[in-house]
Amino acid sequence: MSNIKEKFDKVTVQLFRTDFEKAIKDLEERYGCNISLGTLRYNDNEVRGKMIAQKGQKAIKSTTTNFNVGDKVRILHKKADPKTFFRVIKINKKSIKVRNIDDLFDIWKVSPSLLELV
Repeated sequence: MSNIKEKFDKVTVQLFRTDFEKAIKDLEERYGCNISLGTLRYNDNEVRGKMIAQKGQKAIKSTTTNFNVGDKVRILHKKADPKTFFRVIKINKKSIKVRNIDDLFDIWKVSPSLLELV
């Protein structure tokens, strides 16, 4: 008996994503690119999504484990001045609280993927 169901549901789409990512590893190596699959939408009969292939090395996203309290960082975001430096003051489960080095009242709560160690 097969594990494949007649209709797509949440579990089936999650399994589909896992199998898809395994299957594209060969294409990534062959063409020297990184392939990522965006958000998948589905109904009973189909799965839709956006696939992106990019040349170059795979970007590794920072997580909260890459930082320590007291680290000097820069925020990589269009609303933050790239010349401004911050100090990590608290590490939460999914975000990091940083304080401007020059202004003690300028505190930001930022995703770790937007931070760069200095």
